[in-house]
Amino acid sequence: KNSTLKVIDMHVSHVIGRSQPGAAIFLDAGASVSVTSFDFKNISSDQSGGLAYITGASSLSFHEGIAERITSLADGGAFLLDGASTVTLTNSTFRDCAATGHGGFAYMTAGAVLSLQYALVASTNTKKNGGFAYMTGTSVLRLQQTELKTAQARLGGALYMEAGSRVDGDGKSKIVDTFASENGGGVYADDESHTHLSGFTIEDARATMGAGVYISNGKCSAHNVHVVRGAAFASGGGYFAKNARLNISQGSVSTCSAGRGSGGVGGGIMATDASLLTTAGFVVSNSTADKGGGLAVQQNSKAFVASQTRISHCSAKVGAGIFLQSSECHVTERSIVSDCAAVDGGGGVYVFDGSFANISETSILHNVAYYGGGIHTESCPVYIRKSNISQNSVHSGGYGGAFYLSKKAFGLVDDNSYVNENRATKGGAVYIEKQSLFHLKRSTLSRNQAQYDAGGAYVNSAVMLFEDATVSLNMAYDEGGAVNV
Repeated sequence: KNSTLKVIDMHVSHVIGRSQPGAAIFLDAGASVSVTSFDFKNISSDQSGGLAYITGASSLSFHEGIAERITSLADGGAFLLDGASTVTLTNSTFRDCAATGHGGFAYMTAGAVLSLQYALVASTNTKKNGGFAYMTGTSVLRLQQTELKTAQARLGGALYMEAGSRVDGDGKSKIVDTFASENGGGVYADDESHTHLSGFTIEDARATMGAGVYISNGKCSAHNVHVVRGAAFASGGGYFAKNARLNISQGSVSTCSAGRGSGGVGGGIMATDASLLTTAGFVVSNSTADKGGGLAVQQNSKAFVASQTRISHCSAKVGAGIFLQSSECHVTERSIVSDCAAVDGGGGVYVFDGSFANISETSILHNVAYYGGGIHTESCPVYIRKSNISQNSVHSGGYGGAFYLSKKAFGLVDDNSYVNENRATKGGAVYIEKQSLFHLKRSTLSRNQAQYDAGGAYVNSAVMLFEDATVSLNMAYDEGGAVNV
């Protein structure tokens, strides 16, 4: 009780703990132990905490050492932290830790704190959840120039997080090469949880859904979190949110993918089943899927893409930048969708099946598709205000460099917006068909070009309205330099 022990040069090997937790170390009732220069090998327990069990607000710290082959037949391959206890690892390396229960390296209950400073934890796994750590309640994981490498589990390849748990990184720490046989290759946020992530990078994570981060029926805030080369076999190469609230700021998703060659949705981010997604100062780049290379929003979900969020260099069959199905998306505050390429429709944005898109103070630039290099909408409304939809194009033979509207779709471009320097085979800027309506109001349609007909707008069994608009310097090599009806 409230005892303190300092140990220098500690070596422990080939220990088997039976019927009691913590094969090598057990701390309770405010005890404090500090170990400097250590070497632990081949330690196992048939209870929780293969190396150490820490409870009763106790603290344990390790400095400058190595531990290898630590296992538990219950929870917490190396550590179980209970009752507001703390563990600190500094300049330490742990390898080959495993649990039959939850938490391949650590299991943390409410109030527990695990701090890793200049540490490496490699090759951790569990047959259940949380390949590195299983975090419950208000537990906290702190990372400073630390690498968690090669972890695997059923859910949460690295981390399984319950309500109120959080990860606080320094911006230089990494979670690398993780795998979940089901969902959440890097992080899995449990149902009804409110989790917080900040200041670390997830690299080379794999899972069925949510290769980087998976959240279902809860809330998750991610700040300055970067997901790189995440690969989801189905959906959400970077993030996957299902009936959840996901708030992402000042981070990125890059070179992520969804689907094994076809059928994947949301290469960067997937929000579905009445989810609410908000992004601020966020970057999605070089990501790919069958639908929604950068972002996919489906099934009555809402997305607010704001505060200079940028989606660029993404690819898909449809909706290379943003894909909307039965959902709504607001793209605002100097955000950019650029340099995205779709095989079929919507190089920048694809809107269909009862969706709604509101685009304000945004640039949609340098995108390409066959139908609608910038924006493709079927049977859905799209509102554009104070935005720049320019320098988009189509594949050879394609229609609508900036816009393609079909099947009673509606498009409004208003309030000093620009639709300039777009190119297509027909409808250099706009292609409208099948009883759709396009309204250009207090905006500019200029310097667009068609290989054949309608440098500005091609109107086919549809309606085009001009109100206080500027239409100038559009060119077609066949009919209708400005408009072909």
